Amino acid sequence: FSNLETKINFFNSIGPSLAMRIASKCPAVFSLGLEQNIIPTIDFLCKIWGVGGTGDRLTKHTELEKMLFEYPHILTLSVEGNLQPTMVFFNKTGYTSLNDEWELMPFSSNAAPQSENKEPVSGTIPEGNRKNVQTDKRIRGRYIAASLYNRLLPRWHFFVSRDRAEMKTMSNSVSTSSQPRLPPLHLLVMASDEVFCKDMGFAYKDYLEFKDEAIPRLKFSSQFDTWLKTGRPIDL
Repeated sequence: FSNLETKINFFNSIGPSLAMRIASKCPAVFSLGLEQNIIPTIDFLCKIWGVGGTGDRLTKHTELEKMLFEYPHILTLSVEGNLQPTMVFFNKTGYTSLNDEWELMPFSSNAAPQSENKEPVSGTIPEGNRKNVQTDKRIRGRYIAASLYNRLLPRWHFFVSRDRAEMKTMSNSVSTSSQPRLPPLHLLVMASDEVFCKDMGFAYKDYLEFKDEAIPRLKFSSQFDTWLKTGRPIDL
């Protein structure tokens, strides 16, 4: 088999129409190495989505096929450079629930609980328990592909700063260190800045000023690492 045929057969082993979908929506995937890029990326996605990996028999690949079919572009992202940092964000903010092996946590009452600051916790999900994973905590591929520094982090920190300010105004007895309610995920990830601010009740001009200040700090300082460790909001 040629290199291309090997990749086509691999994708079709996950789902009979997956290779065609990838070819039509994101042909760049076929330029990636199968062993070096594609399989490690899919194995990582299998963990965070709570579906069977490429080493499993293909009994659980229906869910994997659905997730990849929806957004094939996810396969072009680097695991270390893109997927893992973004999933740390979603895990820390409570949109997903992963353990320290990057596996989506099951509903089982015996599962190790997540720490208060949303860091991954220890424990590996037995293969048989993956059917009980929290599918509502499964982050769609197009959401994972959102820009961490240009969209997710600025919006989250702006939201937290406004949420905490509102809580202090309403009552001095409310702890400002408590975890804020989550904005709707589709709004946080997919909406334009203007729509995000409108739906959340924020002043658009205030957000743009915050974003202009925050992005350079996030990209070129240690604030992101500090936030991961302490949960402290961005200081401007």
